[in-house]
Amino acid sequence: MPYDRALLKKSFQILHAREPHIPKHFYSVFFKLHPEMEAMFHSRNVQELMFARTLVSIIDKVDDAPWLDEQLDALGKRHTKMNIKPEMWQWFQHALMTTFEEIAGDDWTPEIEATWTAALTDITTRVRKAAEAK
Repeated sequence: MPYDRALLKKSFQILHAREPHIPKHFYSVFFKLHPEMEAMFHSRNVQELMFARTLVSIIDKVDDAPWLDEQLDALGKRHTKMNIKPEMWQWFQHALMTTFEEIAGDDWTPEIEATWTAALTDITTRVRKAAEAK
């Protein structure tokens, strides 16, 4: 599904300016919605750092299709051994959307929501498929 990459980047800049620690906020939301997931994360600080690097890299390089293909495939393969059930990908996406909406506040528009929904659906689907390909 196509999405507005320029709006994705612009909105991420706004989100990051308001909340420099997006992953910390995300994991608070994620574990509040799905406390059963917390046991899968042994070092939250390390996980937050890895997620921050991954998120920033994907946003920075979202226009570079070959790089994005390679990175999402590798990300999926790194998740292969984590016993992630199909619904967990949806939980992740919902928690991240909730995080972004909370951070954006009144600046969270239908256009931004649609762009992020399309982008995250694309990204999580590709990572999930790579993880399931084994």
